[in-house]
Amino acid sequence: MAGLVGVVLLIASAACGAQAPHAASFAAAPAITFPVGIRIVALARGPARPLPTTVWYPALFAGRDAPIAAGPFPVVIYSHGLHSLPARHAEIISRWVAAGFVVAAPAYPRTREDARNFTRADVRNQPADAWYVVGKVLALPVFAGHLDGSRIGAAGHSAGGYTTAGLFTPATTTRSGAAS
Repeated sequence: MAGLVGVVLLIASAACGAQAPHAASFAAAPAITFPVGIRIVALARGPARPLPTTVWYPALFAGRDAPIAAGPFPVVIYSHGLHSLPARHAEIISRWVAAGFVVAAPAYPRTREDARNFTRADVRNQPADAWYVVGKVLALPVFAGHLDGSRIGAAGHSAGGYTTAGLFTPATTTRSGAAS
């Protein structure tokens, strides 16, 4: 994907108050590639912050609402840039999923392509939105036992890179509001 600008960070532990590690350990790449399943989840952090989220995941067969493959899989939160949508990043996200990651990508309410009240200043609210989405995706019954909540990554494109970096500021590392 030409021109991809962003940030990728790994968190060693998803426990409340976890800090990003100075070094991360990596396991070997999977010996197989997984088919890609897709679910659309209607999330919202209050009425003014709808967060429709696309979740791509390793599946038993490719397709919408396909059964998830045997996990547990690490989770990545992916943040789109200004005037964009998660679907515009499906090519790269699908490659991560085929390698064994679950990727949750919310469409942020004021920076997405079809936003009624677009404002780039809303990027400052998106780290809290992202942690909220992580908490809700980890709690979805359909993924129970298949997600590894201790291995969470984050990536973003363009302004989504700022959202990703904002996930690790003192105000958001406690994941306040991530799960309710």
